[in-house]
Amino acid sequence: MRSGIHPEYHEIVIETTNGGAYTTRSTWGKAGEKMKLEIDPDTHPAWTGGIQKVLEGGQVARFGRRFQGKTFTAKASAPAAAKPAVAKAKPAAPAVKKPEVKKAAEKPAADTAAAPAADAAPNAPKAE
Repeated sequence: MRSGIHPEYHEIVIETTNGGAYTTRSTWGKAGEKMKLEIDPDTHPAWTGGIQKVLEGGQVARFGRRFQGKTFTAKASAPAAAKPAVAKAKPAAPAVKKPEVKKAAEKPAADTAAAPAADAAPNAPKAE
C-alpha cells in the first residue's frame, strides 16, 4: 500500500440523540472527536416502524377523487352511410400564364474530326 495517499483511520465517539454514546473507528474528523447524530436509528420512525408521514394521494388517488361515482360509457357511432357527405369545393385557382422559353438558335455543325472539341481534356488522344 502506498504511503501518504490514504486518510488517517482513527477512533471517534458517536453521541446519539437519546444521550447514548459509543466508540468506533472512522476517517471523519480527528482522533477523539465527538460526532453528534441528528437522526438516531433507535428513535427515528424509519427504523422503528412508527408512524411516518405519507402523502395523501398521488396522481392515481387524485384521479380517483376527481371522477368518483362517475361512470363512463362508449358512445355508439352512427353508420358511415347515415352520415351526410359534406364536401367543400376548393375554389379554382386562377390560370397562370407561363412565360415562353425561347430556344437558342442552333449552330451549324462543324467538322469535329478536324478540330478537337473545346470541352475535351487537353491530354486526351486526338482522333485521326
